[in-house]
Amino acid sequence: MKRLIASLAAVAVLGMAGQALALEKKINIFNGAQYDIYTLYLSPTNANAWEENVLKQGTLPNGDKV
Repeated sequence: MKRLIASLAAVAVLGMAGQALALEKKINIFNGAQYDIYTLYLSPTNANAWEENVLKQGTLPNGDKV
């Protein structure tokens, strides 16, 4: 019985850790437009507002990526 409880607890903890890791995603944005991009705001789908501008260096020129 103790082994079963320990196994269930381990599964619960690992499940929560997986959810926490799933919150942070890395993406690449490629500017394939003919124009420079000056601001880029992203946010999670469940957010009520946009996050800060991710183009901290200023612009994303045509053909460049961040």
